[in-house]
Amino acid sequence: MEGRTTRVIGHRLSAVRTLDRLLICDQGRIAE
Repeated sequence: MEGRTTRVIGHRLSAVRTLDRLLICDQGRIAE
């Protein structure tokens, strides 16, 4: 998906390890 913004929701590290940015949410708020 080069050149596009894509949102991925995952609980496993293998699902998100290739992302450029990672947002950590805690109770609906961005924690990191």
